[in-house]
Amino acid sequence: MSDFKGRLETEFSELKSKLNGLSSFLQSEKVKELPQEQQILLVEQFHYMDGYFKALEKRIALLEGVKLEGGETFGMERVKLSFNPSGNPQVNLVKRIQADFIDLAQELKASGSDARYTSIAQTEAETASMYLVKSLF
Repeated sequence: MSDFKGRLETEFSELKSKLNGLSSFLQSEKVKELPQEQQILLVEQFHYMDGYFKALEKRIALLEGVKLEGGETFGMERVKLSFNPSGNPQVNLVKRIQADFIDLAQELKASGSDARYTSIAQTEAETASMYLVKSLF
C-alpha cells in the first residue's frame, strides 16, 4: 500500500506545481496575449485540474485516516451532495457537476456579476440536478 500511496503523493505534488504555474499565468498580463478562445480553455483546464487536485488530496487523506477540514461548498449544500441513499455513483457525478456550476455562479456573483441572474442560474442548476437524478430511477 505504501508504494501506491507514494505514487499518489508524487502525482499530487507534480499536479500542485502545474496548478500553481497555471494559476500564476492566468493572473498575469501575458495571458491577454492569447486569443480569447485559448484563454477560455485555459480557465476550463484550471477548473478540471483543480477538481483532480482536490480528488487526489481526498484520496491521500483517506489513506492516512485524516478527515479534511472545510466541509461542503455552497454548491454541495444546495444539491445535497451527501444525500445519496442508493449509493449510485451516477447520482454523485450529477450532483458534483451541478455543485461546481453553482459554486462558479457564486464566484461570479461575488466578483460583480448580476446577482439576480446568477441566483436564477443557481436555482435552475439545482432544479436540473434534481430532475436528472430522478431520471436515473
